[in-house]
Amino acid sequence: MRVLIVCQAGPAVGLGHMTRATVLYRLCRDEGAQVFLLRIGDDLGGWTRDFHDMITLPFSEQWVWSLKNYLTNRAFDLFIFDLPRTCLEPDFRDLLISLRAQKKILISIDHDHHVQDCFHLIFIPAISVADVPSSQGLTPRVYGWDCLLLKTKTRAQPWTAGNRVLVLTGGSDVANLGDCWPTYLDQYLKNTSEIHWVQGPFSPSPRLPGQPNLKFIVHSCPKDIGFLMKQAHYAVSIFGVTFFELCAVGIPTVVFSPYGKRDASSLEVIKQQGCAGVAEDALDASKMLHALMQDQNQAMQFSRTAQKHCSVQKKHRFILEMNRLVKS
Repeated sequence: MRVLIVCQAGPAVGLGHMTRATVLYRLCRDEGAQVFLLRIGDDLGGWTRDFHDMITLPFSEQWVWSLKNYLTNRAFDLFIFDLPRTCLEPDFRDLLISLRAQKKILISIDHDHHVQDCFHLIFIPAISVADVPSSQGLTPRVYGWDCLLLKTKTRAQPWTAGNRVLVLTGGSDVANLGDCWPTYLDQYLKNTSEIHWVQGPFSPSPRLPGQPNLKFIVHSCPKDIGFLMKQAHYAVSIFGVTFFELCAVGIPTVVFSPYGKRDASSLEVIKQQGCAGVAEDALDASKMLHALMQDQNQAMQFSRTAQKHCSVQKKHRFILEMNRLVKS
């Protein structure tokens, strides 16, 4: 079976869609499929080093035409699309209708209500369905903890306390947290804390205090963020894929969404299930992290609960759903 995964990555949308696409790439490849990964966007340099055969189409208003041109004389059995809603132009629907008429299997990662009826499956890597629009058609959709698409695997060793704090603001830091968050952390954390700030490939450098009380280490476009996670003792993060990777590793974390109420439903689930501390904003997260670092029992509880929720079965839910569609 030949599978084409289409995603987008770049300054406007960050790396989340491509990160999930690379997880899907490995899942499908390990299942025995012949997998091709196509990214829409500008050059990312070393961020694609693990996928030397990745196809790249420059993002433009005519990206659907470019994709159609690429598909000429190329046959695929199954298509997986992980695209932001801002990327979906009217011609995209026409492309989906054409592919479906050719008896191709179409899976969407997340979805947009304008095109969701064109897919055979809406696979939502979210723990709460309230964070996505309600389905208007009959297209099946699945979601839950077992639908998360994570690169980082759970680890066996238990969490231990320490002074290393990992700070994650996303690939683009669209909320400009680098302007104020370092100052908040420097103000509220103990001066023995060591702050490891991850600067994404599209993010500006953080504005560090002139005479900091803490030790700040900035990791600009790190090659292995998973290694940094496993070396950390605590973390503060915006809500997104990397937060759940922290959960899988078992790092006690304080999380918040800088995007208003968009992620409120999932954050409420996280709070109720005791997977992490849930803050209102960067200032609140700094205060909550200070309290968490003084409470090892709470930190251990966060670590164990988060890892339990992120543990996966022998076969990932996506593969089970994909095989069901192939056999139907």
